[in-house]
Amino acid sequence: MDRELRKDLERIRRFEQANEDQLNKKRCKSEACVDDDKQRVRLSLPRAKEFYPTEAEFRDPLSYISKIQTEASKFGVVKIVPPSTWRPKFAPCFGVFENSDHLFCVRRQIIQKKTVLPLKDSLGV
Repeated sequence: MDRELRKDLERIRRFEQANEDQLNKKRCKSEACVDDDKQRVRLSLPRAKEFYPTEAEFRDPLSYISKIQTEASKFGVVKIVPPSTWRPKFAPCFGVFENSDHLFCVRRQIIQKKTVLPLKDSLGV
């Protein structure tokens, strides 16, 4: 490779690195960012509005969602926490399996465990 080409490639590399550094600074300027093994966790996200329906309200989840739609639409994202006694049943086609033995339990996910870092680590506690 001739000398001029190497110089040009080096200039391009430095320019790209400077742009990347500048973008990273802009991203974190108004946000509290934590670096942990090159993973960025943004701590400036507000918590989602939470709704806690009663067992009676949650017998028909779709009607409950319709009921809270006006209030929930103000927030963009909401979290509906079902009653502790609620056990979902599998029914891919409404009416097909109602009187059938083709029921099985679905997996209940603990969404707090779906974060990049454990909650206490991401909050610096």
